[in-house]
Amino acid sequence: MNKDSYSTFIGAKAVAFTWIAALISPVFLEIGIQDGFSKHFYIGVGCLLLILISFVDGIRARRHAVYSDFWVCSVVPVAVFLASLSFVWLASSV
Repeated sequence: MNKDSYSTFIGAKAVAFTWIAALISPVFLEIGIQDGFSKHFYIGVGCLLLILISFVDGIRARRHAVYSDFWVCSVVPVAVFLASLSFVWLASSV
C-alpha cells in the first residue's frame, strides 16, 4: 500500500487514540451508569464507536493481506478493551 507521510502519521495517531479509547471506555461506562453522570456514559459510548470503526478498518486490512494493520487495528484494541473491562468488573465487585 502506497501512502504518503501525512496519511501514515494520521493513521498512527488514530491507532494511539483507539488504544487509549479501549483502555478508558469501560471506566467511563461504569461511571456513566450511575445517576447524574450521563456525560461520562456518552464519552464511553463514543470510545466504543471509535473501537468499532478501528475494528472494521482492521478487518478490511486483513482482506487485503496487511496483517500488521489487522493486529494493530483490530486485535490489540479488543484485547485492551477486554482487559480493561475485566479490571473494572473486578474493581467494582470489591
